[in-house]
Amino acid sequence: MTSQVDVRAVERLREFQTELAAFCRDAQKVAESALNTVGQLQDWLDQEARYWSAMRRRCEDELSLARTELNRVRIATPPKQPPRDTDARLAVQRARRRLDHCEQALAELRALKQELLAASDELRKGLAPLSRHVAGPAPKAVTKLEEILRRIEAYLQPQPPGVDVRPQAGQDDS
Repeated sequence: MTSQVDVRAVERLREFQTELAAFCRDAQKVAESALNTVGQLQDWLDQEARYWSAMRRRCEDELSLARTELNRVRIATPPKQPPRDTDARLAVQRARRRLDHCEQALAELRALKQELLAASDELRKGLAPLSRHVAGPAPKAVTKLEEILRRIEAYLQPQPPGVDVRPQAGQDDS
């Protein structure tokens, strides 16, 4: 029985092998980039939380000082005189508003951090199979395909005259 191999798409197989290798590299880079971006965002949120915590402490101090000043003005006002504490009361209100703003910013940051944590966990779970595949089986497939292509190309090389590597009709393959 004669059998012939008709290989016509070696170049296409080579292109596929090249594109698969490029895909593996690109997919790994994209996965790493996405995780790095999430890490940078987490770092930024932590930095913002530290900033707003420091601002809150500063505003608490300012509110305490404003309240102390208000009490001082009230104590210094002689009885039966109208209080002259308008500026001090306004200072307390301003300090309270700034403190409220800082607390609101911190609450928003806590909520954002929780959302980011949930989203990053989901992202990691989604990227894990891709990362495992492009780090393990896919590169092995690229290597195996390279080996197969080398053997096919070696088979397709012209043989020196007088050397016939194909089995003859009616000849036993054993």
